[in-house]
Amino acid sequence: MNPTSDLIHLKSLKFKYAKESPLILDIEQFSMAPRERFFLYGTSGSGKTTLLEVLSGVLPATEGKVVICGQNLTSLSASERDFFRSQNLGYIFQSFNLIPYLKVKENILLPLKLNPHPPLNQKDSEVWLQHLVQRLGIEGLLEKNVLQLSVGQQQRVAVARALIHKPKLLLADEPTSALDFEHREKFLNLVFEIAQEQNLGIFFVSHDHSLKSLFDRSMDLRDLQKVKVPKSEDFR
Repeated sequence: MNPTSDLIHLKSLKFKYAKESPLILDIEQFSMAPRERFFLYGTSGSGKTTLLEVLSGVLPATEGKVVICGQNLTSLSASERDFFRSQNLGYIFQSFNLIPYLKVKENILLPLKLNPHPPLNQKDSEVWLQHLVQRLGIEGLLEKNVLQLSVGQQQRVAVARALIHKPKLLLADEPTSALDFEHREKFLNLVFEIAQEQNLGIFFVSHDHSLKSLFDRSMDLRDLQKVKVPKSEDFR
């Protein structure tokens, strides 16, 4: 494994919430290649979301090395991690986390509006916005309030928001859990197509291991880390 060429490179990673707390994560080694579509499955409460938050720099690692897009996050301050995330990472939340009092377009553009150094200027962001919403089939919804949308439409808005700044890595926390399998597969294939166009890597976590065949590589969280987590028979 080469941390400078890997999209994700973890070495001797440990994480716990407080000094006297038990370890939540204990990962000896892991790497993910650029443009790879990786699927991690594990039961609810087993540490999947915590791992995503460490990968995104929201939570600092307790020990070890976390190298994302060639940058060692453990060497950065909290504000530097925030800036790195705003330039390089997209994040899709399980509950989407859309702002209810904003219109669809405002929700999608929010990462650029909040970024003091947006990676795209206004003209380029408008062009990219139009491309994204057309690919996702939500071009007619831009002036609607997000509360007027179906779950599937909200999901696509969340994807557009995660991709609006053209990140290098997309982190996804069970964003398909509200859909049946047929709609999940169609949705994922659409995201994969956009990711391929943008040379984007995807790190996707879920309790539903039936999705793993859709990805380039998959792994049970029990096989990735040393902390004991529930057995896969407990999956819903």
